Amino acid sequence: HVQQWLRWPDDKIGFAFAATRRARLLHAQRPFDILLTTSPPPSIHSVGLRLHHGIPWIADFRDLWLVRRDDWGPTRSHRRFAQSLRRRIVSTADRIVAVNQPLADHLAHDGTNAPVTVIHNGYDEADFVGVDSVWADEPFTICCYGTFMPNADPEPIFSAVAAWSRQHPDQTIRLVHVGATFGIDVP
Repeated sequence: HVQQWLRWPDDKIGFAFAATRRARLLHAQRPFDILLTTSPPPSIHSVGLRLHHGIPWIADFRDLWLVRRDDWGPTRSHRRFAQSLRRRIVSTADRIVAVNQPLADHLAHDGTNAPVTVIHNGYDEADFVGVDSVWADEPFTICCYGTFMPNADPEPIFSAVAAWSRQHPDQTIRLVHVGATFGIDVP
């Protein structure tokens, strides 16, 4: 498939080039204090690589990259390019943010000179003190953002929902998925 060969490291590389041009124009009009890029998709970090000169840059990794088989691309050249790009991002950014400690350790292994900070997905309980009584008659809603696919198994979220339902049999629960589903049947 030709697109696998040309759209690398992911299918958002065209957007990354357009975003770089637009960011340069905006920076010329009003200089940025800081640059934040977040992935996925990993090609967005290429914007940071192009713009970081003289601007403090934070590269935020919300998912593993180059761990799943489909991250590597169709050839060894794609694999070497992707590995090199990730090392350049990690070694160039002024700060690295990761979603969990294993990912932070993985990125640190790539040779970062920058501090790696872990910011977990989730919430701070203190922000929700007293909220339970506000929506007591509403279904308990869980929003799951992202892509369900065979190499990103959705079973843990379904297990968590089932466990919660067993602990709260009188409470209605609603699971909302926002994203795509590929290669698996999600009821």
